[in-house]
Formats: sequence, structure tokens, C-alpha cells
Amino acid sequence: MNLHQKYINECLKISKKARGNTLPNPMVGCVIVKDDVVIARGIHKAVGEIHAEREALLKAGKDAKGADLYVNLQPCSHHGKTPPCTDIIISSGIKRVFYGIKDTNPVSCKESDKILKKAGIEVFSDILAKECLIHNREFFTNHIKKRTFVFGKWAQTIDGKIADFRSRSSYISSDKTKKLVHRMRYRADAILVGIETVLNSDPMLNIRYIKKDKSLIRIVLDSHGRIPVDARLVETAKEYPFILVSSTLLEEKRKVLVDKGVVIIEHDPHDLKGLLERLYEEYSICCLMVEGGGLITGSFHRHKLMDEYNVILAPKIAGDNNDFSCVRVGNPVKIENFSELVLQKLKRYGDEVHLRYFSEDIVCLPD
Repeated sequence: MNLHQKYINECLKISKKARGNTLPNPMVGCVIVKDDVVIARGIHKAVGEIHAEREALLKAGKDAKGADLYVNLQPCSHHGKTPPCTDIIISSGIKRVFYGIKDTNPVSCKESDKILKKAGIEVFSDILAKECLIHNREFFTNHIKKRTFVFGKWAQTIDGKIADFRSRSSYISSDKTKKLVHRMRYRADAILVGIETVLNSDPMLNIRYIKKDKSLIRIVLDSHGRIPVDARLVETAKEYPFILVSSTLLEEKRKVLVDKGVVIIEHDPHDLKGLLERLYEEYSICCLMVEGGGLITGSFHRHKLMDEYNVILAPKIAGDNNDFSCVRVGNPVKIENFSELVLQKLKRYGDEVHLRYFSEDIVCLPD
């Protein structure tokens, strides 16, 4: 890793602190370097707050003159909720700008390189571009694919089961990984399950076990309108947002649900691509966590809409022939047609292991 890569890598590292708070904006970190010494750092902490470049330059003050600026994403050049970063980069006297990857949002960065170069600033790009893409995979998916980013999570036994023959799944993983799961929930804007999960477990789908909290949007796919009107998701809908996706719902039941605060999306739950496009465009849901059973996970996988897979492997063996496999796609698949994933993370939690995989196309750079 050369010196420029080292500083871009530091930008990635410091910006992780804001994960879960920046969407629909990306996670961005910035370091100001002068005479091979970092003199200031900045991150974009949350939506509506100042950008990383501005925070770092304000900290550096007059010392920024003649310094180099490193940032993991191309600086913006437009007036949004905050002023353009190109303005303060120029006025601060920065000599060179190094950034990791170009912004795919044309509104934000269409002219930024030209503006900086016209002001006499040298601009260098594509430094750890692949790492920068993966770092902001939700943001890039939103802009490139025009839909919500999807990551799945499940806990399974060594032999691939997510529940016992009574549909009980809560004891497969241990307390050691509960905080991990709820940190994953904090990262998302919304969490989705199928109706079977609601009927079997009556979940709340909220964030627990960690100090951070935010109001997750809870979503249930319910093709035939089977959700009980006294389900906990329904009873708490006025306090915590709840969306029911259904194409078949009796009018009387619809009225009861709406009166209790449920938002109903009339949409065929089998049309997942169309649903993700609507969730992104109409409800500003940028990142969705799928925590349903094997059928729901299998549906997203089969339609190539699962961008990231998080598997908690428990040191247990079910040893039976029940149908509770982690990913169920319906029709038998030949071995030569098995899906191949890209391993991104492996971490132990006692005797359990968290594995994070990406779909193959998520690691491809945008055009």
C-alpha cells in the first residue's frame, strides 16, 4: 500500500463511524496532509450535516494552504443542504486533491474536477476505487440500479437449517451474536420479513441490545392478507412505522389496519424488483435488511436482488429432514448452476462465525 492509498484507507476507516446515519448520502471521510503529516480529519456525520471536506478544512484553518486533501469520494460541486465542497477547497488554498472513486450522482459532482483544475488544483482519482465502492455499496446501488440496496441475514446450523420442525429459530445463535444482529439492523433503513415469520413469532422487528437506536421501518410481505389485526407490528404501527405489502386485502380488514396506523402498499409481493424500486423512489428507503425465512431469502436470491449475504454459523447440527433450509429457491438446481459469491468478511464470536458475502456484480466498478 503506497502513501496515497494509506490516506484514502484512513478516510474509509474514520467514516465508518457514521454507518447507519448518512443515507441517502454516502459515508465520507477526509484527511488533510501537509509535509507528510495529517493536520486535520473530518467525516460526514449524518444527513444534513456538513460534508467531510468542509469539516476537515475548518479544523485545519490557515494551515490548509498548500496542503493535500484526501477523500474517499469525489468532492461535490453543487448547492444542496450544504454548500459545495469545491468552494471551500479552493478558498482554503489546497494544492492537490486525491479521491477514491467518482460520484455516480451527476447532480453532485458533474463539474467538480473541472472546477478544481481551473482553480489550479491538481486532481487525482481512482485510488482504492474498488474498496471505496464496497464501502458505500448502498449508495452506489441506489444510484446505479435505481432501487433499494438489500442485505440478508440469517443464523444457521452447520447443516444449513434455520429452525427446528416446530419453526423455532430463536435458539440457533447465542447471546454473543445478538448485538451483531442489532448493529446490522441499525445500519438499515427498513427490515423485511414474510407473513410466516409474523404468524410464527409475532416479532417487533426493532433495535435492542445496543445503545444506539433509530426508528426502523418494518415491512411484511403478505400475499393473501393473513396478518392478524392484533399482531404486535400492527398494534405499534403509530409509534414505529409499519408497511404491509399485499395485493389481496379485504376492505374491512384494510380499514382496521389503516386506523391502527399501518401503511399499505398495494403491490404483488412476488414482484420484488418493482417493490424495491418503489421503496426507494416513493419511501426513500435506501438500505433494506431481509430477515425472513428460507422462502423470502430464496425469492430475493432467485431474482438476483440480494446484494449482500450475512450468515451466522452456529456450532450445531439439526440432523433432520425438515424444510427449514436457509435459502429455498423452489426448483432443483444443478451443481454447475450453483450461485457463486465473494467472501468479504469472516469473524469469530466464540464458537460461532459471522460470514459476509457479496453477490458477484456488487464488486464491479460503475461505468
